[in-house]
Amino acid sequence: MSLGVTSKNPGDTHRIGSALGRLLRPGDVLCLMGPLGAGKTCLVQGIVKGVHPEVSHPVRSPSFTLISEYPGPLPIYHIDLFRLEGGPGDREIGVEELIGADGCCLIEWADRCPQWMPPERLDVELAIVSPTERSLRLTPRGSRWIRAENKLRRAIQGGV
Repeated sequence: MSLGVTSKNPGDTHRIGSALGRLLRPGDVLCLMGPLGAGKTCLVQGIVKGVHPEVSHPVRSPSFTLISEYPGPLPIYHIDLFRLEGGPGDREIGVEELIGADGCCLIEWADRCPQWMPPERLDVELAIVSPTERSLRLTPRGSRWIRAENKLRRAIQGGV
C-alpha cells in the first residue's frame, strides 16, 4: 500500500520531511527517488530538521562527496547515488556498511543501485507536478514501516 501527498511548494516539502524525521529510529532507511529538481534534497533538509530540531546542519546534496553525515543522538547519513551505476567498483564507497548501522540512511537516487537497498525501508517517490508543486508517494517495505503506516499517514498529512 502506498500513501500519497501533494506538496504545494518547497515549504510544504520541508514540513513533510520534518514530520517524517520525527518518526525515524536507528537503522531506518529511506529511499528517495525522482527526477532532478523533484525536491529530494528539500525533503532531506526537512527530515534532518525533524530529527535534529535543536541543531542547524547545512544540508546540501552530496552529489560530489556521495555521503554527508549529520551527527547527533540519531546520526543521519545522507547518500547520493546519482553518479553511480551500481557496478562492482561502486561498492567501495561504503553504503552497505551504513545501512542498518547506528543512524538512519537517506538515500537519494536509490533506484540507481536497487541491489544495495534492504527489504526493510521506506520508498519515497517524488514527481514534479508544476514549477512549485510536487507529489510524493510513500511505500512502506518491511514490517517496521508497515506497522508504522498509521503514524506515517498522520505525519505526512499533518506536514502540509
